[in-house]
Amino acid sequence: MRNLVISILGLFNICRTNLNRIRFILLVKKVIVLLCLLSLFSASALSCDVVVDGETITSSRSLCSDTFDIPSGITVLADNVVLDCNTAVLRGLAGHSDIGVRVENATNVTIRNCNIMTFDEGIYLKRVVYSAIEDNNLLKNRIGIRLLESNENILRGNNDKSNEFALSSIASQFNVIDISNKRVEGDFCKYNSCNGEPVSPCVSGDYYCSKFCDSDSDSDCALSDADSDTDSIPSIELKSAPERERAKSSSKGVRDVLQNSPSSVSSEDALSGQFDAEVQLDERKGAFAGAKVLIYLGSLLIFIVSFESLKKR
Repeated sequence: MRNLVISILGLFNICRTNLNRIRFILLVKKVIVLLCLLSLFSASALSCDVVVDGETITSSRSLCSDTFDIPSGITVLADNVVLDCNTAVLRGLAGHSDIGVRVENATNVTIRNCNIMTFDEGIYLKRVVYSAIEDNNLLKNRIGIRLLESNENILRGNNDKSNEFALSSIASQFNVIDISNKRVEGDFCKYNSCNGEPVSPCVSGDYYCSKFCDSDSDSDCALSDADSDTDSIPSIELKSAPERERAKSSSKGVRDVLQNSPSSVSSEDALSGQFDAEVQLDERKGAFAGAKVLIYLGSLLIFIVSFESLKKR
């Protein structure tokens, strides 16, 4: 009888030990799955770019949602570049920084989702065509956006709280200009589409031939019929057929807006989406911080599971 009891107790201990092992194995598997998910999230969160002061950008970038102090700004010097800030803050040194984002001699460039603050000029376009400046917040700059010899660009969805002017335009025409939180006014509206007012780039006698005008709609295009593939502004040379096709494709969006814009727009009194960039500065919990927290929690979970398993054994 005694031997039977000992055998039963031994069998019970074996079963209990095996059960603990099974539980431990299941817990380890759960931890491994959780770590895999954390690693995937962390890899995705960290797959963003940073910018350095004075950097020149020649390819598309997607920035981390963080604050970048760049008193010398950044420059885009290539065609077909998309700079998506993902709500990152690009900050200059008030009273000392000239330009936040400079784009020069480029076609089909997109600048979006940026918070640009404390520069003399937030965004500066020089000899830029068929490009888009959209959904940016411009705060405490002297001038929000400046255009120089830049034609047929789309500027919309931007919010401005600049110290002097929301926009300055010199020798620039046929741009679509619409600022979300204020009405755009100025002499440059005679040559550009401001506040949704339609404007056509097919105007004779202005020494400019748009990509989607011809000699019938614009006599200036007759001068360039012999070389119709390079009839953009003289300072921009499209070097290859693929580049010309991309420029023509990007200009379609400009054409649609110019020709189909509504004739009126709500005034500044009807604001509903006025931004507050000061609040955005407090929301800098970007991908890096989130990834660090998840990695810390994963490590803590492994420690707890291991400790509990050792106690049960």
